[in-house]
Amino acid sequence: MTTPTVSSPGRLSVARLTELATAQGPCITLVIPHSDGDSFRIKIKDVLRQVEERAGGLAPAVRATLSNAAADGVQPGTFVLLQCGATAEHFETPELLREQVSIGPRFSLRALLPLLSRPQEFLLLALSQNRTRLLRCTATTSEEIAFPAGVPTSLEDAMQTSQPDHMLDNRSAGGPSMGSMRGVMFGTTTEREDKYERLLQFFSALNRGLQPLFAENIPVVPVGVEHELALYRTVNTYPHLVEPGIHGAPDGLKGGEMHRRALELLGATLPEPIRKTLENFDKQVGTGHASVHAQEIVKAAFEGRVASLFLQQDAQYHGDFDAARQRVRHAEDSEENDLLNDAIVQTIANGGFAAVLPASAMPQGVPVCATFRYPL
Repeated sequence: MTTPTVSSPGRLSVARLTELATAQGPCITLVIPHSDGDSFRIKIKDVLRQVEERAGGLAPAVRATLSNAAADGVQPGTFVLLQCGATAEHFETPELLREQVSIGPRFSLRALLPLLSRPQEFLLLALSQNRTRLLRCTATTSEEIAFPAGVPTSLEDAMQTSQPDHMLDNRSAGGPSMGSMRGVMFGTTTEREDKYERLLQFFSALNRGLQPLFAENIPVVPVGVEHELALYRTVNTYPHLVEPGIHGAPDGLKGGEMHRRALELLGATLPEPIRKTLENFDKQVGTGHASVHAQEIVKAAFEGRVASLFLQQDAQYHGDFDAARQRVRHAEDSEENDLLNDAIVQTIANGGFAAVLPASAMPQGVPVCATFRYPL
């Protein structure tokens, strides 16, 4: 028997998920959420016990990976380990996934879908009058990046290059008889209005200067105090600004808090392709191009016809699929094979898309629904 080697890819990608969907079992999926080091060590002991009972235990290298992770300590989040034959990999995510110990012919991809139901990358725009920052983020990383040359990063920088239009309009041309009054502003705007105009001009310059970075069409999560966020929205021209943003002074947020809150916001925000698919879903029901019936969806997935598959986290449909007869056998016993996971695996393996969504986002709150490439 070949001894598995354990790799750490750092994060789960769409391409890797597609590879996992085509893996030939037996496959072991371990998803271990934890809040601290102590809870993690306790859960690892329980996981090892379950795998020992159900599959005779893990290979030494895989077991060592779990033991080392427990000894090193980890940040709150979820530890994921996947093994199939002679290959194994593990990664960590700050998101709390549902605990899963699965040993079967396929990986339990439904446990991992929440990681891909939101963008793989996003930008954090931390608005500040003194030091505005831009951070490129993934689910597990956050790195500050430089602004394009010439883009002001503070109100002071913006005012050194230009002045609000109303200030220029309200300056006197000043003839010779005015002496020291030449160029003195005599406008009637209040100090508050003046600051508003300066800030508006700063944000306008930011919006214009950042467009080259935004050409990737990735989500941008703005962070700032409420009135500054509202002001930035009035000049923003980028269509993928994530609402409502994160309220709070960026410099006053604790380390990692902006990143954590951005992940929560993105998790509650439907990506544009999903939103558009769901908007048109009701029109397709009854035409053979969509269904809310699990049995139809599972059969279509095995036939390679599912274009997009959506389900709630708690959706259940167990049994098996008879490939020879092209029939789905439904079983009430929750210990039997997870047919919805099978549908996810088949959908992804055949180039379709699958996502776990909250009940509020599902058409009429159904547990599962799908669109088809061509009708039944």
